[in-house]
Amino acid sequence: MNSYNDEDKRKVWKGDLRQRYAFEVTGPELPVLRLADGKALVTCSFVRTDHREGKSGPTTSFKYGSEDAASRQTDQLLGGGYKWWLTTDVRRGVTATFEVPVQGPADVVGCNCLNPPVLSAEGTPK
Repeated sequence: MNSYNDEDKRKVWKGDLRQRYAFEVTGPELPVLRLADGKALVTCSFVRTDHREGKSGPTTSFKYGSEDAASRQTDQLLGGGYKWWLTTDVRRGVTATFEVPVQGPADVVGCNCLNPPVLSAEGTPK
């Protein structure tokens, strides 16, 4: 997705920032909505953990707080002050809705994946 690679496109980090995303299923089981054509709409809740670290180890650092509301919220959860970080783990709440046919692959028909709310944040300051 473009927003995940935005730093590289703007050449701000010059390829020195590594990002990794991990998903875990969370929350209660949600109801399945059956459609008249036999398909089903299934909504799932996930926690996405965004791990960032400098590619060059302790010589590369980064900040949160200037890009958008989620970045400012992450900065606040990390203690505020627009500080430099060596590594961070930010947990976000993601909800996705899938259309599941009777046979064949499912399609994602809705998701807040691009800017999900921040649940928690921790990191190693510079």
